[in-house]
Amino acid sequence: MSYQPDDRTQREPIQPAEPTQAAPAPPDAQRSGYIPRVPRPATANIGAPRPAAPAMRPAPPPDEVPAWEDQPTAPMPVMGQTAPRVAPAPRPASQEAPPPARDYPTAPPAHNYAPAHDQDHQAAPAHWEQQQTTAPVNVQSAPAPRPAPRAQTPVAAQPAPPVYDPARAHVAPAAPARSRGRGGMLLGVLAGLIALAAIGVFALAGWYDQQYAGHLFPGVRVLGVDIGGKTPDEARVMLENKVATFTNEPIVLVWNDQQWTPQPKQLGMQVNLDRTLDNAYNVGRGDGLLNTWRERWDVANEGRVVPLSVSLDEAALQTYLENEVAPKIDQDLQEGDVWLQGEQVKTTESREGYKLEVYNALVAIRESLARMTTNRIDLPVTVTKPAVAQSEIDQTARALQTMLSGPLVVHYGAKQFSVAPRDISQKLLLLGRNADPGAAKHYDIQFQDDNLKAMIADWADEIDMAPQNARVAWNGGNLKPLKESQDGVKVNQDKAAAAVKAALQTSDKRNVELPVDISKPKVSSKDLASLGIKELMGTGNTSFAGSTQERATNIKVAADFLNGVVVPPGDTFSFLDAVAPITLDRGYVEGYVIAAERTQKGVGGGVCQVSTTVFRAAFWSALEITERHQHAYRVSWYESKGEPVGFDAAVFDPGVDFKFVNNTPGYLLVESDLTSDELNVNIYGTKIADEVKLVGPQIENPKDPPPDIYQLDPTLPSGTKKQVEYAHKGLDTTLTRQIIKGGQVVKEDQFFSRFEAWPNWFMVAPDVATPYPPRPAGEPATP
Repeated sequence: MSYQPDDRTQREPIQPAEPTQAAPAPPDAQRSGYIPRVPRPATANIGAPRPAAPAMRPAPPPDEVPAWEDQPTAPMPVMGQTAPRVAPAPRPASQEAPPPARDYPTAPPAHNYAPAHDQDHQAAPAHWEQQQTTAPVNVQSAPAPRPAPRAQTPVAAQPAPPVYDPARAHVAPAAPARSRGRGGMLLGVLAGLIALAAIGVFALAGWYDQQYAGHLFPGVRVLGVDIGGKTPDEARVMLENKVATFTNEPIVLVWNDQQWTPQPKQLGMQVNLDRTLDNAYNVGRGDGLLNTWRERWDVANEGRVVPLSVSLDEAALQTYLENEVAPKIDQDLQEGDVWLQGEQVKTTESREGYKLEVYNALVAIRESLARMTTNRIDLPVTVTKPAVAQSEIDQTARALQTMLSGPLVVHYGAKQFSVAPRDISQKLLLLGRNADPGAAKHYDIQFQDDNLKAMIADWADEIDMAPQNARVAWNGGNLKPLKESQDGVKVNQDKAAAAVKAALQTSDKRNVELPVDISKPKVSSKDLASLGIKELMGTGNTSFAGSTQERATNIKVAADFLNGVVVPPGDTFSFLDAVAPITLDRGYVEGYVIAAERTQKGVGGGVCQVSTTVFRAAFWSALEITERHQHAYRVSWYESKGEPVGFDAAVFDPGVDFKFVNNTPGYLLVESDLTSDELNVNIYGTKIADEVKLVGPQIENPKDPPPDIYQLDPTLPSGTKKQVEYAHKGLDTTLTRQIIKGGQVVKEDQFFSRFEAWPNWFMVAPDVATPYPPRPAGEPATP
């Protein structure tokens, strides 16, 4: 069987080569290049008939003699030199010459093309240097059929052609010619020179053919052995031992760290030395004069390596590769992966795919055997790389294991928070994947930033604290702190997120101190003398006599929160900032409040008594009032001591506030002074007015109160009737404030209020008799 490489990418099934029928040997007279081996006489008769020059052997097909080339080994022989050759041993005269082993022509008698006067001069050719080279591959499926040896038939003697002798040539007298010019003479000389050169070339060609008739041309090599100038039989002797030694050694097939050592005979290898020598002999004996001599020139100067003709039992070789080699190489591709499962890091191994290229392995083995330079053959294997290398999977897994190596602890001061590995895995980490096989990186460990920010915000809620201004007591002009000032602390959440991410990427630094921003209070208790609080600026006063216990409690709680507040220059005082949030956990209680233009149960009923008192203190202190709201109806407590109607300020948490600006050059101190039924609010600082006057009230649009209202209150004891509002006429009122300085009014403010007419309002228990059915509990008021 034979196996020839071609340019197909898919291997076709190997078909057995059909046997070829050798053509019948032609008669000796028809065999191209056939010259019988006859003993040459000791001396050659120059004038004797010359045997015909051996015809050149036809060149083998192009696929049998690849044009491998070697380095030059010898220069082109010089005309007149004779190449050395080994003379055959003489045979006994009585013994008929046996047929040659192969039909290579023998060298004819040397013919001297030199002129008659130089025929006796002959020079011995110089020996050519020989150089070992590596033979290229030319593996044949089977040797070409060799013609059967034949008995040599003497060639009939042919009459020798007459030899031209210039000395004896008859020279005819030249006819008188016309005188020619100098240019014609030069043309004649040039033509003569060209003719002489052509004669020299043809003479050299004929001489070279005769010199190497029956011999290989110089520069031909096989298996690194220089066989140029040798007969095929001589070359055979030089090559047989080397071929035999090589074919007896095992072939070593190698891939990575695995190897197989089949014997050549196990693979059906046979060396066709006859065909190899045929190919070697045909080098330089091609078709066409120009191509033939160009090839001879190349061979003589650069050398020519003729590959060894090797045949293989390719069915046996293919079976060996598929059954013995491929099962130990072939491996399916496996794509690896890494993922998180709870707090565990899971992986699958990434593995390359291997596939023995049986078709190319056959070619590689055959070509390597033909070269016979080494019996070690690297097998061709297709390697399929996984989309994600195992190294990337391992690196990603190590990074995840580090992040989950233990709990993360964050703290600030006495506050400490811990994040367990499971929470880190499920809430903070996100393993991103890139599905592009050509991507430089396929895994990206990301953080769930929204979850991390929410977690840090929860920590910040327990740590963040606004700066606390000092609370100060007037103490007769000798200020003293009621509450020490305190720096503000705020977690820097951006820096905290970066610190947490950095800590998660280490296994030994998993304790993080939260970064915070510190802010100083505007009113420090460390230097009260520098505040510039030196005199009483104004006082507000209200009475809450007759209030319920709940209302009185809320007034006291709000007054305590207000007492000692210091307002820096240019800052705005907010009543709600001072006393809110108005909630049960801050000490406020539930009572009746005025909300949504009606009296109803709510937390903080009575706080408006405090805001109204602060409004009156700011009014008399000439401070700039920036926010003030009226009540929906007139409240009797704010007029109980004859105060003008409209001299009040309603607040409600959230959204309804009372505010003023400290427009003095120094700090302000707000002080609350509570007695059993009266509330005083004093403002200390630096006066900005000599006198403050209240003008009015100016009353317009009076309206009579509507009928009394009764409303059920199931929480009241049996038989209870409680009046919570008193009847008032509706009206519009305007108060005017004049700020006087240096005897002149420097500023005038107006405070407008519109009060709805309001009835007497009674809360009654369910068993109390009323003039008409009471309103249900919780029903909005519509007087």
